[in-house]
This record gives sequence, structure tokens and C-alpha cells, in this order.
Amino acid sequence: MNRLNRHFVRSYLLAAFVVGVAFSGVSVAGEPSTVSSPDGRIAAQLHTEPRLTYSVTLDATPVLVRSPIGLELRGIDPPTRIDSVVSRQERSRYEPVVPRKHREIEDLYNERAFTFDNGLGLVLRAYDDGVAYRWTTDLEGQQVVMNETATFEFPSDAKVWWPRAEGLQTSHEPRIAETTLTSLTSDDLAFCGVLVGLGEACKVLIGESDLRAYPGMMVAGSDDASHRLQARFAAYPTVTQREDERYLRVAQRSSEIARIDGRRSLPWRAIVIAENDTDLVNSVLIDKLSMACQIEDTSWVKPGRVAWDWWNELNLHGVDFQAGLNTETYRRYIDFAAENKLEYVILDEGWTNLGDLTDYNPDIDVRALIDYGRERGVGVILWSLWRDLLIDLEGALDRFESWGVAGLKIDFIDRDDQLAVESVWEITRLAAERELLVNFHGCYKPAGLRRAYPNSITREGVLGLEVSKWDRHVTPEHDLVLPFTRMVLGPMDYTPGAMRNAQPKNFEPIYSRPMSQGTRCHQLAMYVCYESPLQMLCDTPSNYRDQPETLAFLRQAPTVWDETRVLAGKVGDHLAIARRHGTNWYVGAMAGADARELDLRLPFLGDRDWSARIWEDGPNATRQAEDFARRETAVGPIEPIRVRMAPGGGWVAIIEPINGDDAASD
Repeated sequence: MNRLNRHFVRSYLLAAFVVGVAFSGVSVAGEPSTVSSPDGRIAAQLHTEPRLTYSVTLDATPVLVRSPIGLELRGIDPPTRIDSVVSRQERSRYEPVVPRKHREIEDLYNERAFTFDNGLGLVLRAYDDGVAYRWTTDLEGQQVVMNETATFEFPSDAKVWWPRAEGLQTSHEPRIAETTLTSLTSDDLAFCGVLVGLGEACKVLIGESDLRAYPGMMVAGSDDASHRLQARFAAYPTVTQREDERYLRVAQRSSEIARIDGRRSLPWRAIVIAENDTDLVNSVLIDKLSMACQIEDTSWVKPGRVAWDWWNELNLHGVDFQAGLNTETYRRYIDFAAENKLEYVILDEGWTNLGDLTDYNPDIDVRALIDYGRERGVGVILWSLWRDLLIDLEGALDRFESWGVAGLKIDFIDRDDQLAVESVWEITRLAAERELLVNFHGCYKPAGLRRAYPNSITREGVLGLEVSKWDRHVTPEHDLVLPFTRMVLGPMDYTPGAMRNAQPKNFEPIYSRPMSQGTRCHQLAMYVCYESPLQMLCDTPSNYRDQPETLAFLRQAPTVWDETRVLAGKVGDHLAIARRHGTNWYVGAMAGADARELDLRLPFLGDRDWSARIWEDGPNATRQAEDFARRETAVGPIEPIRVRMAPGGGWVAIIEPINGDDAASD
């Protein structure tokens, strides 16, 4: 048993979800089977007759009714008895290596661990904002998991925000549809996190955490028009093949879903429970359920902003050379990053030929650019196909380390079966040994890796701004669904920062000269509202230099936070967040399809004197989305600050203590 498995079995790790088990009647060893949250409001109960199920309540009101669960191992008989029940409490705090919402996270939960007579166990936890469960195994040798049953039975029909999956091999960039439980069938497949709205009672988000050496969980509907969602898993791949220029596809799968060590813990099945939409944005449940950091020295893990090349097609203007995939163009990107104190640049697709990471583009001197960046305090991140990297993984990583590369952007994984998940962990571990950051694209949603290996600094797994190059689905409404769904799971590399902006009726997808839907300030607000410790500036340096007032904000926007306060929010409609970095507060607000006015109170400012520098939609932003205005005003904890946003609009402010030592400046 390796070190990671010993750690799992010893501590049960962390979780956020409660479940019941799908076996025929199981006798209980006389111990209570209910776990309540520390504040006593949420309760999860394990039921044993007529089969193992679980249920969840909030203030005694059903959230989930009896929902079957189970774990089917080849050659292992179902349990007939619960041998023991061990209860424990956790009351602690920890500091993430790379903060996202908070510098310090409070970890409070109650837990009950059930041991069955067949070598399986079930751990059930309750937090103040959700429940979680996971299976454990205490068996000899390798085991084969034929299937895992995880169901989510709601008390009535409900609205669902459904991140629709097109199949088992996909870029994991879903459109999020609004539908109902009863309209879904077993053919309807979705990625976590699926959000279910139980009327006025609460909202429930389904996710998972500590996903390791196991397939990722997707969710499907039911064919009997019930109120049930049920887990689906990609079967174990037995044959893969290279397909066209980019993909490593599964050509054949076995009948089982996983092959596992006999003594380990399986991923947490997590349910976030939020009475208010803003509580979803506040949740850090997935992080709390994750494995603790596995890297001894993390001093080299540096978040930051990135001058990104691919979205803007390297479209420099006002230069005396032909811009494109060449060394001089990337020198200008590095110069721009250095001038504006951006930490990184990315060399995306094109610095090598697809199929061979050692077949370099002769027009790009990568090693000279890395040296050029180092001299100017700018790190270089290199893009790679996952498929090409696997040809000689350690050799490639050794080469990148010797060059002084800051990190890798690894793309087109497009799977979450067990082998793909194991590969993502292995790449991240080996990269950490060489002090390389990793940003996975074309990759499944966050599920606990980043806490264990904080060099996994961010990832895609989101329908982000890049899609605006070729279709219209990245709308302001879509932008306002993401913080309440995908972002609850972890950081998302949405890649904001477009300087060409249009209202939806004026928008056109133009691949080589892209634009965004919504206003300029809608884009700026993403740097506060969206969470990504590695945050892109997606547009060209020339366009940013043409917009110095916009750049004045971007050059100061942090990517990690000491404290977060969600001020207002409604799924798909609007969001307002205040985040502290050092002594300064950054406030961002975004609007969906409709104009929105908010009166934001800032009681956390205390009794100091504060000044706010504000970027807001201009008077003509409804007609011309790039119209914005700047102003400065005094703010304080008593009087609310009025925020006015156009349709698809935004608002952002930097709030600084007057005469404060750490106040930022343009």
C-alpha cells in the first residue's frame, strides 16, 4: 500500500456529501446512524432496511429522501451486518498553499464511520453547508469495482441547472441548460456540479472530491419520470488509440469501472446545501474534503496573471514587423507583461508541431524567450497536448525544468476514466518534483487535486470565453450561472479580459478578431467575481495599450484573496462580491441579460476612512458595450454604494484606506 493510500485510510480525509447504500437488508450494531452538522440544522441518516439508503434534511425538512447507494466489487459478497460505528468531530483551521476565497479556512464537521462485515466501510459527514460520504475498503490485493451506485432522490420535482455532457469523451466544456428533474431521462448525462433548486427551501449542488485513481462521477436522469438523479462512470479503458492530430481516444472498454488497491478510500460524494444563492458562492466544501498538501516545499508555487496569446491570434498592431508565431512577437508579449507587472506569459499552440514535442517551430527560439523573460521577472508557461506529453513524460518534464520553464498548460485530455484521472495526478506530481505549475485544459472539473498538489494552479473544465471565437453560447446569463455551479467546485480558467465588447444583438463570433458579449466592465468584474489563481489577460497587448484606463485596473487585480464577502447574487441574474487582498478591498458586480441596480453595504470596512476608484458602465453601454466611466468617491461601512449596470453589464472598484501604507496606485 503506497503512502497516499495509508494517508487516506488513516484519516478518512475530508468530505462534503451524505449517502445511503444499495444492499439488501443489513443489520446494525446498535449504534445511531444519524450525523448532524455542527450547528444542528443539517442531518444525514443511514437507513439499513429494506436496503441501505441515505436521507438528508435541513431544519427537519427533507432535502434528499431515501436514496440507494452501493459498491459492487467482483467476488465480494454484499454485507449482512454493520460490525462497528465510530464517531468523531473535527474542529480545526488550515491555510491553503494557494488561497482562493480565504487565507484561512475553518474545517468543522461531525462524522460517523460504519464498518461492514465484508471489508467495506462507509464514512458519513455533516457540515454546516452540506453532507458527504465515501466508501472505504480493507481487502487484500487488487480489487475490481464493477459499479458504484450513487443516487440523489429529491422530495419533489425541481428546477435543475444541467451542465450537459455530450458523451464520455468530451472537452468538459458544457452548456448549462435549465430544465426539471422529471424532464430528464437516463440518456441525459451531466457533469458535476449539477444544481437543483428546491423552491424556497434551498439549493443543492452535487459534486465530488478527492477523486484519485478512480473514474470521475457524472450524473444522469431517470426514465420513470421520478425526482431521482443517478451517478454514471466511464468504464475502464483497455485499448486507446491516437486519433487525428490531437486526441488519445478510447477504442475499447472493459465491463468494470475501476481497478483499485484493496485498502483505500474512494472519492467523496458531496452535496452542498445553500439556503441562499450567495451561500453557493461562499462554499469551500470541495476543498475541505480534499487531501492535505503533499508537497513539502511550496515556496515556488506562485499565482499570478498571464499575458495569453492564443485567443487574440497574436494580433499586435503598431509594430514594425510581421506579428505571428515568431520570437519577436513573443518578446513583445514579455515586454508587455514586465511593464505591467504580470507574472507570466503563455506560449500556446504553435511553438512545436503537433505529434512531437521535440519538433520545434524554427521561427520561435523558446529557450531565448525563457531567458529573456527571466531577465525581466516574467515566467514562461508552455502549452502541450496531453497525448504528446505522454510519449516521454519524464524526459519532457526534465527538459522543461532544465530550460527554466515556469509551468505547463496541458490540453485535450477529454476524458475522466480511471486512467485519465491517474495520468492527471501523475503529471502533477512529477511536475511538482521539478517545480512546474500545471494548468489542465480539455480536462474534467476540479475534484480535490489542487489542495494535495497546489502546483495544479487552475484548470479549464468550463465553457469559457474562448468559445466566443466560434459560437454565441457564452452569454452574460451563462457568465452569471458559472459562479453558482462550476466555480463552487474549484478555480476555473475562463480566460477573461476581452477589449472588443458587444451587446448580444451586435455580437459576431469572429475567430481571428474575437469579441465578448456584455460590456467592458462585465469583463473587468470577472477578475473579482471569478476565481483562478492563474488568471489570463486574453486580449492582445496592443489592445490593452490602446485602453490605458482599463489596463490601470488589470495591472492591479490580484488573483488570490485573504477574505471574501458575497454581497448579493441570484443564479443567472446578478452577482456582487467583495474580496480583500492585503489592506485593499476589491468589489466586483456582474449583470445578466437585464440591467441591474444594487445598493451594496460594506460593513466590513470598519471605522477607517476609505476611498474607492470605480470602473462602471457608461451612459451608452446599452448601445455601445465598450462605453465605461471612471470616478472616485469616499466610501464607508454605513452608507450603501449605488451600483448601476447595463444589460450584460459590470462594475468594479478598488477600495483603499486613505493614507494607508498598502494603497495601490495607477
